[in-house]
Amino acid sequence: MSELHTLASNGNIKGIRKALSGATVKKTFSSLDEELGWSPLHYAANYSKAKIVQIILEAGIYPNIKSGPPKEEKKKGLDHGIQEKETDKKPILDTMEVAGGFRCFKIINNLKAKGGKFYGNDMTLHQAVQMEDIDEIETL
Repeated sequence: MSELHTLASNGNIKGIRKALSGATVKKTFSSLDEELGWSPLHYAANYSKAKIVQIILEAGIYPNIKSGPPKEEKKKGLDHGIQEKETDKKPILDTMEVAGGFRCFKIINNLKAKGGKFYGNDMTLHQAVQMEDIDEIETL
């Protein structure tokens, strides 16, 4: 995890604002880490850092950054013969899907206000509840 990803997950407002003053802001804040394949916005949303999410979004960072594949784990000893199943692959996630903690709804609403969406075409009940979409909840 890079320093920027750590600043976002820890809720370091001063560090995030300093990083946002740089020349390559959009590229920097779109960078994915090797561990989970997440951007700083993913980490801020997941660690329930609503103020950090708000600051990043107000800077014009795209709210629907897709996660990438995490760095492959190195296999040791006898594990070399074990093949990964297709279902073992990590799914692609938008920031709205990893939002967590007690500020989850605030984060979801901030992301929604900036055009945030869930990944995929079919909304799940969980997503409908997070979006507070009563019609969709009743339908599901």
